[in-house]
Amino acid sequence: MQDPTHHGDADDGEHDDHDADVLGSGERDLDDAVPAGAASRRVPDPMDRVWRHPSEIGAARPRAAAPAPRGARARSRAGVWPLTLVAAAAGSLVTVAVLAAAGAIGHDTRATVAAAARPNPGPSDASVVRAAASVQPAVVGILARDATGARRGSGVCIRHGAEIVTAASVVGSARTVVVTSPDGTTGTGTVVGRDPASGVALVRLTADLTVARLAGTVPATGAKISIVAAGFLELSTVTGHDVWLADASGVTMRGLIGTSAVGSTSTGGAVVDDTGAVAGVIVAADGTAIPIGYAEDVLEALRVDGRVDHGWVGISGTDRDGEAVVTGVTPASPGAGAGIAPGDVIARADSHPVASMAEVMAAVRSRWPGQTVRLEVQHGQTARELDVVVASEPEARPPHVLLVHNL
Repeated sequence: MQDPTHHGDADDGEHDDHDADVLGSGERDLDDAVPAGAASRRVPDPMDRVWRHPSEIGAARPRAAAPAPRGARARSRAGVWPLTLVAAAAGSLVTVAVLAAAGAIGHDTRATVAAAARPNPGPSDASVVRAAASVQPAVVGILARDATGARRGSGVCIRHGAEIVTAASVVGSARTVVVTSPDGTTGTGTVVGRDPASGVALVRLTADLTVARLAGTVPATGAKISIVAAGFLELSTVTGHDVWLADASGVTMRGLIGTSAVGSTSTGGAVVDDTGAVAGVIVAADGTAIPIGYAEDVLEALRVDGRVDHGWVGISGTDRDGEAVVTGVTPASPGAGAGIAPGDVIARADSHPVASMAEVMAAVRSRWPGQTVRLEVQHGQTARELDVVVASEPEARPPHVLLVHNL
């Protein structure tokens, strides 16, 4: 689900060689223009030299010439400015050449000058795809069957011992799945756990699979990425961050990555950055992906407990005229401690406007127990901003209730 490779070393080398050639030619021109022993000779007329410094143009003696036609004389004067610009550019080049020859400019400075002179369009499409190809040996195909039918998707091996991360929507309620390795061999994988709120599932397989390299950062909006799934590689871009994930019960999670990949083919596949590292995993058919760092936290909880404790503040509510209205508050819950009461309207969650309790739930679930969520609460004409420290969902509350109405 990730991986990058840097490109441009070869290009830098080519530009350095080119710069060296240009600087070298400048040094030869300077030597030719001022030969040894020139101090004892008559200073040549500036107009007799191939190159002139701009400051010499006004002071130079004019050459004797036949009168030119009126139009030609005007064109001649008009051409002085382009000549001045060319002379200035040539003068700058010779100045750099002299400083370089004297050792005043080091290699790093010349490289900086060269880099500033050429645009930086970012990695090419071809280089991004080449980087993504290195992740393909770590991507597997997954076939799951449960009471609702059969589903196909992909998964990414992220840990030795063939631990595979995939989308919860791919495995469904299946306890085992068929895993197809890149070389075509198949095996039975055990579903260790799934987390519908984040859209992630963990599968373990007894096999020796290549482990993907994981990215340390999330690509910026607009960055070129690749989507690598089983038998599938597609160039894509990051379309946004802090994206909401929705399922049949409404919005369930926020803080996800938006991509331009669309279709069930990519579900469970890897989001690969331009260095060939897995930066995320596609968890929905609309291209929504979970950042790999967040996925790792979810997977660790699934490994240890088989479940994930997302944030909970103990309020429930309903949607009314485009507003999230609180209808119940659990006693001794974080929400009660913060002063939230029935009838309050949640207008914002972490500075984001919300129009439904599902969106409020998503904001709360994006926090781990012990972290803080900021809620803007309105009661009548009074508005308050509350920093609420979220807690773990009580064991007694059924998970499906948490997904639908409660925080």
